[in-house]
Amino acid sequence: MINQSLVSRINGPRINLGIPMTKKHALDAYTPDEKNPFIQQIAPVLENHPELDIYLPLDQITKPSQALEVKRTAPYATVIDNNSKPIQRFRQDLSDLVGEEIKPGKGINVHGLFGLILSTAGGHIAIHDGDITTYSELMLRRLTDPIQKDPSIDFLKANFIRYVEKDGIRIPNGRANYLFVEGFLRTIKELYGDNKKAEGLINSLLSYKYKLAGEVGLSEKFASQVQITPGYGMETDMLIDFHKYQKSHGLKRAQTYIGQYDHDHQSMGNNKGEQGESSGLSGMAESIAASLFYNLKEIGIRFDDSDNLEQMTEQHIIESKKFVTGEYKQFLIDHKCVYNEKELFEKVEHFSKSISPAYNYVAEDKKVLRLPAWTPELKDRYRSNFIEAILELNPERESSLLSGKKIYSVPAEIFSPQLPLVSNDPAYFRSLSN
Repeated sequence: MINQSLVSRINGPRINLGIPMTKKHALDAYTPDEKNPFIQQIAPVLENHPELDIYLPLDQITKPSQALEVKRTAPYATVIDNNSKPIQRFRQDLSDLVGEEIKPGKGINVHGLFGLILSTAGGHIAIHDGDITTYSELMLRRLTDPIQKDPSIDFLKANFIRYVEKDGIRIPNGRANYLFVEGFLRTIKELYGDNKKAEGLINSLLSYKYKLAGEVGLSEKFASQVQITPGYGMETDMLIDFHKYQKSHGLKRAQTYIGQYDHDHQSMGNNKGEQGESSGLSGMAESIAASLFYNLKEIGIRFDDSDNLEQMTEQHIIESKKFVTGEYKQFLIDHKCVYNEKELFEKVEHFSKSISPAYNYVAEDKKVLRLPAWTPELKDRYRSNFIEAILELNPERESSLLSGKKIYSVPAEIFSPQLPLVSNDPAYFRSLSN
């Protein structure tokens, strides 16, 4: 229950917390007897945070009643049914605008959430997944406190330790991050490091401790610049855009450690080919590689040589295995996790197959779709859609939408104790990739 005496005292910058949710979360909310991280761990924490404006955009739910059940579970949140007519009209018009059908997924869910918040409320935005099984009060505060304490931060990137504990044994996760992305970035640096623009981009990406963390905080200024891939790759898109706009827009960043992190796991999957569409983590790796190839192509690097592709695939395996036997092995030992070199190497070689389809896609001059940034014109275009979608399930928001004011606030004295912020000194970020 929200303490209204605390709510009445406004102090400190507001944060809009978005939790993109899929049909799985909504279905489990509809059947509360099933184990569900949102109901059992996330919702009980959120209800004690009136300083946050919480948004729950629900994607691909099958019944309108499921959205109502989520609203009953989290009455303090603004629940958005992405199957609603105003959101579907927005997505169809956006598809027409970009000239390509936009399929449902986390990317378009987050892009729409950014637009909804920026066009109806404004302010900082924080994002985290809705299926975190290790969610806690401390995790939430480590994600939001740095921005509340220092509103000049434009981009806050979380990092964490990924493992699941079974029978007292810590089994590491984070396969796409550690066994594909780390080696892939080092491969690009090795092969194209003589290009200063490419070197600058790769060094920037390497400076983040956990590249694929979806837990982030963005200022209104930076959120308005981000162009998100509809499917996988959203997390690296943000890193690329931050590097692109950091100097010209005077952006400031920081990193925050949020603890042990675990959520639902995907299979390794397969890449597009005889077995059909790309799937699982292989599909994710393919999308990430294509996005990076496309951005490198924009700064003058050519991807049209089959010999170069073969060299890149071989170099990826070399760089990944070097990373695994060095930094990653020590990291797992430090966190008392199992280190199975043979198994890790097998996954590295599986991931390396994701490079070829991504390379060929970009080499054929196919464009990697990134959704448009939320310019003032785009916000004006869809504001009425978003207001209609909000009021459909959240009639209590009517007065705040009309007045332009927020619903809740919180006094400074109930903020958590100051948590150490990661330094913003460029030398610090360079040291992370050493």
